[in-house]
Amino acid sequence: MPGRPSAGFLATSWIVGAGITGALVAERLIREGRQVVLIEREDASHGSTAASNR
Repeated sequence: MPGRPSAGFLATSWIVGAGITGALVAERLIREGRQVVLIEREDASHGSTAASNR
């Protein structure tokens, strides 16, 4: 769900950082049936993984 969660959305898990680790953890939790909110400060592809390829 891009953007902000709607009012009344109850998440069972909140993940700060949508890098490779945060994204993989979010995917795993979603597959387990949890409601996940993934929070990222930057736009996609601006984290430490992107920087390691320069």
